Amino acid sequence: KPLNAIYYCPHHPQKGFPDENKKYKIKCNCRKPKQGLVKSAIKEFQLENSQYIFIGDTKADYEVSQGISSKVFIVNSKHTELDYFISNNIKVYPNLMAIKKAITA
Repeated sequence: KPLNAIYYCPHHPQKGFPDENKKYKIKCNCRKPKQGLVKSAIKEFQLENSQYIFIGDTKADYEVSQGISSKVFIVNSKHTELDYFISNNIKVYPNLMAIKKAITA
C-alpha cells in the first residue's frame, strides 16, 4: 500500500547548538515518546486500533505504541536499546523483511 502521509516533529528540547532556530527549542506534545503526532495521524485517517501497527527501533517508539495500545514491532538498528528490550522480553526483529513476514504469517 502506498505511503499516505509523513509526520515529523521539528522541536528539540535541548538548546545550545550552533545556528539553532530558537522557536523550535520547546517541549512539545509531538516529540516521542509523547503521542501527539501519532494521535494526529489516527484522527486524520479515522483509524480504529485494529487498523494499525507501530514499527520502531527505540524505547521511545515502544513507549508511544503502548500509549496508544498498538501492536508494536521493534526493528534492530544502531539506535535500538537492546538491553532494555531483552530485559523486558520484547522481541526485536533483525530487519523490516522479518517484520513483514511476521505480519503476513
